[in-house]
Amino acid sequence: MATAGVPSLFLADPDAVHAVRIDPRSSDDTYQSKLRHAFFADVSDEVYALEIPRLHCDEPLGVFLTPTSTTPARFGRVPRNYIRCLEDQAIPWTGQNFMIHAVDGAMGGATRTHDLASSHSPFYSRPKELAELLLWIAQSSLPIGERSNYRTPYEACSGPIKAQRRFIVR
Repeated sequence: MATAGVPSLFLADPDAVHAVRIDPRSSDDTYQSKLRHAFFADVSDEVYALEIPRLHCDEPLGVFLTPTSTTPARFGRVPRNYIRCLEDQAIPWTGQNFMIHAVDGAMGGATRTHDLASSHSPFYSRPKELAELLLWIAQSSLPIGERSNYRTPYEACSGPIKAQRRFIVR
């Protein structure tokens, strides 16, 4: 994940402050441009202006470094889905694929992957497409007798988002 755009945004050594520190309220235009490119590249100016003040500056390292007690016998048997954001600059697709393969290798089974043509923040840039994909994942994960009539994400999508639909399911 060396190509990720996030490390250049760090304002302190994560080891020294025990957190990943960024400054979403920075007045530096260059810094703001890098921040937007990493996390919100395909988000409208209006949404970006509204949401950037809501970000916090520190993400504790414990989130990344604390070991979890997952096992193939428990977590490994739960069906897994991962939505890859194909235009993500914070975690490029190579990093996303690494995480998917690492979990599959450690837990067994295969993660179902779904591709969404989106930056790191599809909940802002593609909320309708993301919601439709999540609904399809939820519906397709139910036992057959409990499923609705959704057959594919493409069939689940209709109405105003039809022209915007860009996700690919694999």
